[in-house]
Parts: sequence; C-alpha cells; structure tokens
Amino acid sequence: MGKITILLVDDHKLIRESWTCLRCYFAVQKQIRRYRAYYFKRYGRIPVFKAAVHGGTVVVSEVGKYKSEIAYHGDVLNTTARMLGKCHEMESDLLTSDWVLHQTEMPGYLKTDMMGRFQLKGKQQEIELHSVYLTTDKQSKERRRLRLFRKRTGKPVQ
Repeated sequence: MGKITILLVDDHKLIRESWTCLRCYFAVQKQIRRYRAYYFKRYGRIPVFKAAVHGGTVVVSEVGKYKSEIAYHGDVLNTTARMLGKCHEMESDLLTSDWVLHQTEMPGYLKTDMMGRFQLKGKQQEIELHSVYLTTDKQSKERRRLRLFRKRTGKPVQ
C-alpha cells in the first residue's frame, strides 16, 4: 500500500537488454496470479501494482555523519515517478518511455502501444509513453480495445 521499488542497472549490457526489467514485472504478476487464492484467504485481498520504466543517469551518494544512508538523485527518478502517476490516469499497468524502447529490442511476446506524448509535471520537455503488455494477456487486449473505444466516442464503455 503505497510502497515503491526502484531497480538500478549499472551494466551497459543490461541497459541494452532493458527488457529484462519488463520481464521482471511480468514474472511478479505471474506469481501473484499463482498465489491469489492464498493471498485472499490469508490477507483478505490480492496484491495489485503498476510500474513505470525509464532510464538515464542517477547519482548515488552516502549521506549522514553518524547514521549513513544511501541516497539516489537524478531527473530519471522524478520522471519515472511522474510516469507511474500516468499509469493510473491512463489505466495501464506498465508504462515505459521511448528512451527505453530505443535502447533495446523487445522480445516477441511483449507488445507496446504508443499512448502519446505528455508533458509531465515539473518537466519542460514532453515524453513519449508506451503501454507494455504480453501478447497472450487477453485482459490487456480488452482494456486497450475499451480505452480506444472510449477515446473515439468520448463515452465510457459499460
């Protein structure tokens, strides 16, 4: 509830294969689906989460004299947080930036839909966002169809 996880990749080879971050997202989703009955029985709810993937330079620093902590700084963190906010607004579970798509080749089982160019809060330049989904995920296909229908007519689909 309100938690965030940040994955940092330092290796240039992994940046070229940044689809592995996307693969991680779908692996976690698969595990949640697998244990959904257990989660519901034990906690009364099933975990749900959304994700945003972006890339760039991050500065890592150690702060504190007596109790030191690692702090991460950089525009990429702010941009990714703003993208995550767009996930909710755009009814997308996973968004990625055009930067990530230009860095890697997507595997055949992942598909992307361009959602448009957006000026995120606190940013001067627009960023192109893409929704990422599994080709076999029927729910994602249905959500995309409904979202496109809503854009064309302006009315929600029931």
